[in-house]
Amino acid sequence: MNKDKLRKNLNAWVQLRPVARRFDAATELEKIDDDWRIEEANNSGVKIKNIRTGHATVLGYDHIHHFTSNPDKEFDGLKHGFLSLNVQIFINASELRIEPITVMR
Repeated sequence: MNKDKLRKNLNAWVQLRPVARRFDAATELEKIDDDWRIEEANNSGVKIKNIRTGHATVLGYDHIHHFTSNPDKEFDGLKHGFLSLNVQIFINASELRIEPITVMR
């Protein structure tokens, strides 16, 4: 991931690919394609926050494959896009965790 390119997208609202998986205890809930805001980008990584739930995390640059703009959603004056990830985000009521996406060959 190009760090400089991502820093230019501070405060952009992004949708994650893959979409975060949500759980209630051990039960997986229906996926919701939430908007997340890029709050910070520094040498350590990128802080994103779920607009709807308030969950937040820092993604390492190696977690992010690339940023793609989404001009169709920019009718509200905000920058919108997609973050394509190399990790899967899991959300439970009070926590968020990240796991690498593994591809079986």
